[in-house]
Amino acid sequence: MPSQLEGLRVAVLLERGVNEVEFHYSRLRMREAGAEVVVVGNEQLEYVGENLGTTKADLTIDEADAGDFDGVVIPGGLAPEKLRQNRAVIDFVRELYE
Repeated sequence: MPSQLEGLRVAVLLERGVNEVEFHYSRLRMREAGAEVVVVGNEQLEYVGENLGTTKADLTIDEADAGDFDGVVIPGGLAPEKLRQNRAVIDFVRELYE
């Protein structure tokens, strides 16, 4: 039986202050469901989260093309506030939504 998200590509957005539990849990659950998960950093590839853990992105938002993804996850913590201040992130999420 195929996994629920098999064949889908999901972006998980990353920024400093991310809640590491939400980030890792979302990423792992998407993978378990069969999705290809790509971690997309806001402006760099390495970030420190809420609990001071270091987390790495696969690529930056400037390198990501919304047309290559089927969905997006925005983990909580302080990260969403910082993400929404970047026009490239807003455009990326809006294009995926539409």
